[in-house]
Amino acid sequence: MRRQAELEERILLALRSVRDPLLRGLMRAPDIVTQGLVSRVSVNESTKRVELSLTLSTAAYSARSELRRAC
Repeated sequence: MRRQAELEERILLALRSVRDPLLRGLMRAPDIVTQGLVSRVSVNESTKRVELSLTLSTAAYSARSELRRAC
């Protein structure tokens, strides 16, 4: 269980480099973790798969595919 938590923390740390594409023009645009957009991270070590849930500001979020590629 401890390893699971460590992996999830490392993933969150890596996601701190991802900026919201809609706020990209701002000098100090916050990352998606700081903004609270990452609501869940889970790691399945046996399948080597990471799943995360993002909470977007609107259902019609215009930069959805760009954000998906960045993550």
